[in-house]
Amino acid sequence: MFGVAQLGFGRSLMKYIAKYKAYNDYDSISKLSQTIFISVFILIGVVSVISYPLLLSLLEYSIEGEEVLLAKDILWIVILIFFIKNTFGIYTSLLDGLQRMDVRGIIVIFSTIVFFVLTIILVPHYNIYGVIYAQLVQAVIPPVFSVIFLKYKYKKIKIFPVAWSKKLFLETYSYGMKFQFISICQMLIDPLAKALLSKFGGLSTVTYYEMANKMLSHLRLLVVYAADSIIPVVAELFEKDPSKIKTVYRKTYDLVFIVSISGFLMIAISSPFISYLWIGEVNELFVLFVSILSLSILLSSLSMPAYQVNMGTGRLKANLLSNLILSVLNVSLGYALGYLYQGIGVVIGLSISIFISACIVFYYFFKENNLGYSSLVSRENKQFFLISISTFITLFLFNVFFYEREFFLIINLASSLIYSAFVLFALWHNKHGIYIIRKILKR
Repeated sequence: MFGVAQLGFGRSLMKYIAKYKAYNDYDSISKLSQTIFISVFILIGVVSVISYPLLLSLLEYSIEGEEVLLAKDILWIVILIFFIKNTFGIYTSLLDGLQRMDVRGIIVIFSTIVFFVLTIILVPHYNIYGVIYAQLVQAVIPPVFSVIFLKYKYKKIKIFPVAWSKKLFLETYSYGMKFQFISICQMLIDPLAKALLSKFGGLSTVTYYEMANKMLSHLRLLVVYAADSIIPVVAELFEKDPSKIKTVYRKTYDLVFIVSISGFLMIAISSPFISYLWIGEVNELFVLFVSILSLSILLSSLSMPAYQVNMGTGRLKANLLSNLILSVLNVSLGYALGYLYQGIGVVIGLSISIFISACIVFYYFFKENNLGYSSLVSRENKQFFLISISTFITLFLFNVFFYEREFFLIINLASSLIYSAFVLFALWHNKHGIYIIRKILKR
């Protein structure tokens, strides 16, 4: 909701701040940040004012009894939180554009800790209101601390919004609207998949899909956040030295490759044991969904560095096309395969859609940057790739053979440990793997 409500201005700000930073043009950075803030302030203000009476009517229609009074009481605070996050969240995007994700990360972690502590203190006294008050404080902390840091560290940047530039607004508007379209496409994928699952597989199928997808999405988000950090770097290099963009891409891709191969294949091979711990039994549907989705989300994660480089350069054709095709195929394949194979067919259709979408990103990126498909597995990562894949396939077939045996869970747990051992061995003999291990140990 955050990105959609802003019409992509947050992402635009991050990209164009990095662009002007390349020229040390702090005057344009000041004007741009003020222009975006004023534009978003007006936009979100209008949306908040219009949505309040509409949401009140919706609450009265959908909720009955005393609960509607409670919902009405907290609605204005929810709207206020929405307004603060969307409007003043521009300042956290400004930090991203200045390549201070480290500061943004510390601030977000601090706000999360404050929220957790406040819920413990306030909920016993104020019930659900305590959670809402804690969320309000959590929403205020990032912009306040971001502004304090910016005023202290970047004195040349004038943050207080007193100027609006039509030229800068139009420059960022086109990029923002393209990102807006991408955001809408991405928002629709999961709800549409769940709707098809509900139709063809029932609510239990939706539940197991949600569990599998959430688990895999957490690992994918780790990759996305890591790849996000290269957007302002690429935007700056695109202005100063475009030849270095390939180097940034290769370094990022190699690290993402290591994390994705290790993580997603580990989840896939361990899914029966995870199912037992989480559900209380080895649920075939959950295990199957994890196995199917992990492979497609793995490829999607590998395409993320190319996707984010496109965001940094502003060449969004591949990103737009991949998300559009993903949305269309998700519905068409999901419906067709769901009709034939019920809920499993819907998940297979979604996985095929994600796979094709990632292939589109790779195709256009390699074509525009004169890269060969051999770069999917770099020379440094070939040994790691061969060890990981061969170990995974061997253990996967071994697990399939013993699936219905009484001691299958022991076999699966042993397989997970064996896979982990082989991956650690491969990581230790890989320069990128050693880098990741040392970073983890330092923490």
